[in-house]
Amino acid sequence: MRTTSAVTRGARASLAESFAGADPQADAERRVALRRMKVVALSFLVGATVVFLACRWGQAHGATALWVGYVGAAAEAGMVGALADWFAVTALFKHPLGIPIPHTAIIKRKKDQLGEGLGTFVRENFLSQEVVETKLRDAQVPSRLGKWLAEPTHAQRVAAETATASASPSSTWWSTRRRSTRTTSETSRSSWRRATRLASWPRTTG
Repeated sequence: MRTTSAVTRGARASLAESFAGADPQADAERRVALRRMKVVALSFLVGATVVFLACRWGQAHGATALWVGYVGAAAEAGMVGALADWFAVTALFKHPLGIPIPHTAIIKRKKDQLGEGLGTFVRENFLSQEVVETKLRDAQVPSRLGKWLAEPTHAQRVAAETATASASPSSTWWSTRRRSTRTTSETSRSSWRRATRLASWPRTTG
């Protein structure tokens, strides 16, 4: 119950996330599910280890039943497979258990090379002119924006965000600057007209 309420409290989408269709609540729920699956996987590893040790202990103390050997072999295979999978995934990102084993932490050591290769792949296959034009045409951004703004909740939120932005200190400074510039310009024009009138009056000769 506490986890669900915490997820609900932190699940309010930003304006950009709302327009893009992002769902922070679903992301938070997926993170909770990931932690739960980690606990389940660790539990299976511990269980397989306990079964394997129990079978080996039984065989060492005279257990001759055939099924004991099969169960022990199955538990051993599960335990070895779990450790191999853990090592393979961990070795991609860091040194397992902090031990600098050769050919581990591959992504950390070669991130620049991998990033350059990935950038080249994306540029050549996803950012070409034809692909971008097709994606923009299929995205139908004006239609999606119109449908999104047609909902009263979204329209009210955009209005509130716009009002907040227009009332910010920077907006107030720009408004004051524009009013000051306009006043200065009007004063300059008035002074120029007054000087022109004075210059055009006939001078009296003594």
